[in-house]
Amino acid sequence: MSTTPEPNTTSPPSSGGHLPWLDYAKGLSILLIVTNHATRGLQRAEVLPLNLGMVESIGTLALCLGLPMFFFISGMFVTGMVRSSITAFGVDRLQKLAYPYVLWVTFFALAQLALTGQTNNDGTLGNITGMLHTPPGHYWFIYAAFVISIAYVVLRKTGLTSTVLMLLAGAAYLSYALGFVSSFSALRYIQMYSVFFALGALIGRRGAVLALTRAPVSVLLPLALVGIGVSAVVGWYNVDGFDEIPWVRLPLGLCGISGGLSLAILLERHRVFRFVESWGFRSLEIYLAHVHGTAGMRILLLNVFGLGGAALHVSLGVVAGLYLPILLVALSRRLGFPYLFSLKPRKIPDAAARPTMTSSPFPAKQHS
Repeated sequence: MSTTPEPNTTSPPSSGGHLPWLDYAKGLSILLIVTNHATRGLQRAEVLPLNLGMVESIGTLALCLGLPMFFFISGMFVTGMVRSSITAFGVDRLQKLAYPYVLWVTFFALAQLALTGQTNNDGTLGNITGMLHTPPGHYWFIYAAFVISIAYVVLRKTGLTSTVLMLLAGAAYLSYALGFVSSFSALRYIQMYSVFFALGALIGRRGAVLALTRAPVSVLLPLALVGIGVSAVVGWYNVDGFDEIPWVRLPLGLCGISGGLSLAILLERHRVFRFVESWGFRSLEIYLAHVHGTAGMRILLLNVFGLGGAALHVSLGVVAGLYLPILLVALSRRLGFPYLFSLKPRKIPDAAARPTMTSSPFPAKQHS
């Protein structure tokens, strides 16, 4: 007899709710992103050779699984907030995205300035003064997530359905694929990734993701292997930026989402690798601060200890990227300032009260 819990769609958590199967998905995604940034930094520091198959595979997985997955899941959760007032939603976005964006871009720029000559990229005050129109480094994701989520809710409030917004996001991606690419970097990222956000909102509303959580291993395992394997193979044999081609990036993103979700569901169903779930729960904090951990560890090993072993750098760099942010969360709370990453800090949920794998982030009744 199956032990898979029955779905709970009657009392969904808020957008800040804790769903273990989605935290596993976010944990896998943030692992790929941290590893990609760590290895790319090591390549620029000439610790790792360029065009290394393993590094290229990780990069493609981060590009075609990690980032699309985050936008997809954000779309799933924003659906439940459409019923909120625009003011309430706007305040929520300011607290959870705009505030940490401004704070951590400032930290990032000041750290680069202080370590000029030690990091791969020298800092500039322009990163601070230009943050409202040109997000520096990896912080473009926070910027784009803020703009896309605000735009989505505002447009839904005007009466546009999730289907219409999916079509609009598809048109934005089509404009990017056809070469109508904005020179404004933030808008370019919105063109590229809003389609995954809108897809998360659309598919999630119709229960397709919940149906996946009920699927047997015989379905989930092949989906995970194929979805993740395709991106890994494309990255390994990548020639002239094949994964950067828009007509390739979109199907790879869809494969990555399906494969990543399938693997996350399998991990949560069997309650294994629980540390991945913890990474997912703290994925925003890790995303904001991980480069300080990866770059700091690289500088420490190279410039202080004179160590250049690739395996040592990769392993310790990834660990530092994942756990320095988590340590900073604990330290800031211990010091009585829990606002280092958000003006609306989350509490670690009680494991006994956690939703089940098949819990839904959406209201029970929804209409397009």
